[in-house]
Amino acid sequence: GEKRGSAWDRLKEPRREYEEVIRMTALWLFDYLKKTKGGGIAQALSGGADSAFNSVMVKAMVSLTIKELGVEGFCKEMSHLPFKDEILAAGKVSEDEAIKVAMRHMMTNVYMGTNNSSGATKNAARSLCEGGVNEDGNPFDGIGGVYEQQNIQDFLDFTAMAMAVTDSTKIEQSRKLHLQKLVAEHMSLKPGSVTPEELKVREDAIKQEFPEVTQLMSAANPAHLVAYENAQAALRQVLINRRANMENKRPVANPNLDEARNAYATYGGDLHSGVFNLNAHLPKAYQLQLMKHLYNHGLEGVMEPVKALGVVLKNKPTAELQPQNDKGEVTQNDEDALKGSFEQL
Repeated sequence: GEKRGSAWDRLKEPRREYEEVIRMTALWLFDYLKKTKGGGIAQALSGGADSAFNSVMVKAMVSLTIKELGVEGFCKEMSHLPFKDEILAAGKVSEDEAIKVAMRHMMTNVYMGTNNSSGATKNAARSLCEGGVNEDGNPFDGIGGVYEQQNIQDFLDFTAMAMAVTDSTKIEQSRKLHLQKLVAEHMSLKPGSVTPEELKVREDAIKQEFPEVTQLMSAANPAHLVAYENAQAALRQVLINRRANMENKRPVANPNLDEARNAYATYGGDLHSGVFNLNAHLPKAYQLQLMKHLYNHGLEGVMEPVKALGVVLKNKPTAELQPQNDKGEVTQNDEDALKGSFEQL
């Protein structure tokens, strides 16, 4: 019973469980795309662990199936892919080249930042896909795919405007632009930056100048903070779903099990940002163990150690949904919001 085809599959191998979970997840994703005739995955990549996990599972899926089936076998199983001839042509060079081409077509990651986002998460998202240089000065490869950055602050500001008035189309353009600026500034006031009395004075002044205003949202109002946070996640869901529809890709949601069962996910936002979820069953601490395995060991015979995960694993998990402080620092992190460590959860 101890003889297996690969070293990782030996019953007493300590890494066997991690290898098995990652491989089963990758093969499930392959089966899902094959049956639904999906062209790949589209995701709002945050620079955090959850979305990074899903992206690396795409790389594991492409790598594992091409390594096991061969390039021709992969393309035969995925016969619906309109770009399969490009993968076949790359396969004549090498399997690794075919994997790169497949990833370029099959994974779209978009970092959708706001004024609350930090350089740390943007760098983590970019380097995961495109590679970079670690703290020791050693270069590392990214996992590939298409990586783009899109600032959605204007979209968020416009949403606040749409909420503030019943019909913005009836406001003259120059007044509308001025109102939109006032509403956006009011929405983005930092928590604790004004007293409740000062906040009311500001609201009354806006409503006096613009009788069209019916409601105002502000991050400085404790009663509005959840709405302000959720608005950002909900907008990302809208945009990434449209991108997936345009490219015949499948959008992926990414709240882990701890977030879902502790209600730390946005209904209509990240909770519903995809038509499936690869980590919904994983407690965050266990998911991080899987990612550390990939960082240290890769997948035996399939992927080299995924050093591109290093920046993601180094950053403290945060949703970055609250305004930064006066020093430009992120003021929110997930474990504080959940009032417990991931291990405790």
